[in-house]
Amino acid sequence: MLVVTAAQMQGLDRRTIDGLGLPGMVLMEAAGRCAVEAMRLQFGPPTGYRALVVCGKGNNGGDGYVIARHLTHHGANTEIVALAKVDQLQGDALANARICQRLAIPICELAGVADLSALEQLAARSDVIVDAIFGTGLQRPAGGHYAEAIRIMNDSDRPVIAVDIPSGLFADSGSIPGPAVTAALTVTFGLPKIAHVTQPAAERCGKIAVADIGIPPAFAADIAPRTELLDSGCLARLRSARRPGSHKGNYGHLLIVAGSPGKLGAAMLAARAALTMGTGLVTVGLPASLNVAFEASVTEAMSLPLPETADGCLAERAADRIEEFLARVTALALGPGLSTAPESVRVVHRLVANRIRPVVIDADGLNALQAAPELLTPNSAAEPMVLTPHPGEMSRLTGMTTADIQNQRLDCARQFAAQRGAHLVLKGAGTVIAAPDGRAFINPTGNPGMATGGSGDVLTGIIGSLLAQAMPLPEAACAAVYLHGAAADLAVADRPMWNLTAGEIVAHLGQAALRLPTDQPSPWLTFLNG
Repeated sequence: MLVVTAAQMQGLDRRTIDGLGLPGMVLMEAAGRCAVEAMRLQFGPPTGYRALVVCGKGNNGGDGYVIARHLTHHGANTEIVALAKVDQLQGDALANARICQRLAIPICELAGVADLSALEQLAARSDVIVDAIFGTGLQRPAGGHYAEAIRIMNDSDRPVIAVDIPSGLFADSGSIPGPAVTAALTVTFGLPKIAHVTQPAAERCGKIAVADIGIPPAFAADIAPRTELLDSGCLARLRSARRPGSHKGNYGHLLIVAGSPGKLGAAMLAARAALTMGTGLVTVGLPASLNVAFEASVTEAMSLPLPETADGCLAERAADRIEEFLARVTALALGPGLSTAPESVRVVHRLVANRIRPVVIDADGLNALQAAPELLTPNSAAEPMVLTPHPGEMSRLTGMTTADIQNQRLDCARQFAAQRGAHLVLKGAGTVIAAPDGRAFINPTGNPGMATGGSGDVLTGIIGSLLAQAMPLPEAACAAVYLHGAAADLAVADRPMWNLTAGEIVAHLGQAALRLPTDQPSPWLTFLNG
């Protein structure tokens, strides 16, 4: 599903109004009607509800007046709090407020902080509250009586339904810039916005409904840069049947260069994940002294014992052996548990500079690149590369603070991929996959139980497997990230999240691929995160 910025959505609205001649009043009416339908599906028929609708002065407030009318029509006892006097409204918002006045729906006008005690009283006697204060056009933190109204709604202990976006959030950011509504349900129109699917803002949205209000889907074809929310469709290739006459040579050969004393488990997890994903052959290149322990634990994989230093890490001369072996494989995974010993770092530098196979780089492979940023430059002649940093590793690669990266995850990932000519998987809640051509993808699967050692090594093995099987980027990265999170979700379906281990993510990969739904969402209303 396409995810848009506020400006992109505004352009779609304007094109619909001007290009088709469809009045804005019609779109506002559809938005209000769909919001009430979403409320009905979530909370039951509104008959007898005591509903409070809190309206701002813009079009979001106009949507609120339409919602108040439809709630009243369906039997709710509806009251409106206007945070801007009706006489100050304009356009479609004013027209819908006048309709509410003519229908004698109570409107309490509160123009300042001193008036807001009335809002507290109204909220206390309501069953549900509709937040129609700010829409997606908000560009500065909420202040004054708007901020106080947000606080009252959050403190009311009543379910809040946000219209388009919880008031106080910025549509184009996953950050929480100031006072912001915490919604039980957010009904957004046309397409989801960045804040709906990016943490921590997405957590404030509650369950999200995307409502079709009449904007032609064909209009979205021209949107650039494109951001998409992944769904199970990205796994289509994984569901295809294998040919009856095929053999292991048809399904790729992945070389994983990984492991060091104390971190052999990272190599094992990556190998098991790659094997579970159907790679025909998996070979793990690791310091020679770790070879016996590895072979005793991962019996389906082959090993490539490599020269090591006195402290058991890869020696620089291991690069010769690896480069020779690369002629026999179809992809390379580089970094899990490798260590940042100086000679191991130089091995990484050489393999990246002279790469002859598609490569996924994680963990200490990324840390090695911190000292050699010149290796991360666009090179159309080189094999494709995908980097999989968590925010801390991304900070070391870019020089940005972790906080700044987390506050602008999408923009940071997209800019890095374009500047470096590499595909980027920025891990975390709502993992972002960015391609050099400007496309970006946000992953909805996964859970906090994945915050455990080895989870990233599993993802490296999955991506490496798909690259070895000739799945192109960014499709391989998208499918891997989506399935990785879905397997973790399945693993905690009947247990607490704190009980999850990385090995259990591997164990659930096949089941997750089979159990994921393939049906298309409702054409007008889709619950995205509940």
